[in-house]
Amino acid sequence: GYGYYENYKYDRKFSKYGLPAQIIGGESYLSSDFISRQIMDNDFYAATLSARYLSEKLTLNMGGMYSDHQGDHYGILPWVKYNEKVETDYQWYFNVGKKRDLNYFTKAEWRFSSDWSLFGDLQYRYVSYDMEGADNDLADLSQDHQWHFFNPKGGIFFRPDARNEAWFSVAVSHREPTRSDLKDAIKYGGTHEVLPERMTDFEAGYRYIAEKGTFVINGYLMLYKDQLTATGKLSNTGYALMENVKDSYRLGVEMTGGIKPLSWLSLDANLTLSRNRIQDYTGWIDQYDNPDDWNMVSQIPVYKKSSTLSFSPDVIAAGILTVNPVKPLSLALTAKYVGSQYYDNLASPENKIPSYLVSNFQATYTHKCKNSSSIEFQFLVNNLFNNDYIANAWAYTARFADGSPENTDRGFFVQAPRNIMSRITFRF
Repeated sequence: GYGYYENYKYDRKFSKYGLPAQIIGGESYLSSDFISRQIMDNDFYAATLSARYLSEKLTLNMGGMYSDHQGDHYGILPWVKYNEKVETDYQWYFNVGKKRDLNYFTKAEWRFSSDWSLFGDLQYRYVSYDMEGADNDLADLSQDHQWHFFNPKGGIFFRPDARNEAWFSVAVSHREPTRSDLKDAIKYGGTHEVLPERMTDFEAGYRYIAEKGTFVINGYLMLYKDQLTATGKLSNTGYALMENVKDSYRLGVEMTGGIKPLSWLSLDANLTLSRNRIQDYTGWIDQYDNPDDWNMVSQIPVYKKSSTLSFSPDVIAAGILTVNPVKPLSLALTAKYVGSQYYDNLASPENKIPSYLVSNFQATYTHKCKNSSSIEFQFLVNNLFNNDYIANAWAYTARFADGSPENTDRGFFVQAPRNIMSRITFRF
């Protein structure tokens, strides 16, 4: 894969690109306008191997995968307004990331009676991630990481008849930090190491299948160690900065259901109620000398015995009403509700996204052609009732050693008002 994005940069200092001041006509220019192009050139290779054994009571799957990814990230300057000695397509940064992933798994299901079965899954995973070179802000990214993960899962499944099913499971899984998490943690001499997260997940559920409807309820408790969660801040390229929180959990219940009382009418809905908390959390606020110079002095700890995980609403719900007045035509009205949520891990009341409800309408007409081909026409109205709402946000707070008032910058991702889209799909 190869690609880039290009921007016009207005009045940027030459030093940001590792360049000296340019002297033109006897006048020295410390800054200029630029066109910058940031490029990614990636190669990815993978190999998989699997085997399966089936018997009357036992299903056994074994397999593994190896993948190798190398990503080159670099930037060039196709054009510089005040240019004395800057070569065309000057490259101001280059870094490479190399990720290798090796895993092996064994998965089994044993049906020891007509109603009961046991299932289990064992996985070993090795991940290495190496980076070297400089980022687009000239910060050194060089670092090496190796992780060994063991991910077991086990549970029991009960199906007494065709209408009822129940289950219980326990699983442990791990997730490594992404490239952006790793690189942003060490910039400018940072010593904060980003760790992989571990989750222990307990789940229990029940499903009822009727002739004209289905209902499912599933409860879960996710216990985290070093969970990777958004801080509410953004990097200089707009990536959500992540941090480890030592102890946290997500406790909730999910309910989904569908009913079709008539051949031409159906209603589907889901609801999730949850509690998402951090235990003994310490957040950090940057402290600068004064609001004029903005020289970093230190970081100030802010402790909370219990706090709410960022971007984790306690209530999420959705519903879909579908009507088929004639066979080729389908009309659907969708409504989605998202409860209020904090966009920092300190649960600051002023850093909270209000709850919102948004509805969409979709009309689909399918025309059957010869040889099993078809043409599908779709008409969509998004945000049908033209609601004003925010789906995401960020905040950055700074304090000053000279006693000046605290400074907080906030950004909001305001969503589109009512908008219309049409689509034609050909299947053959």
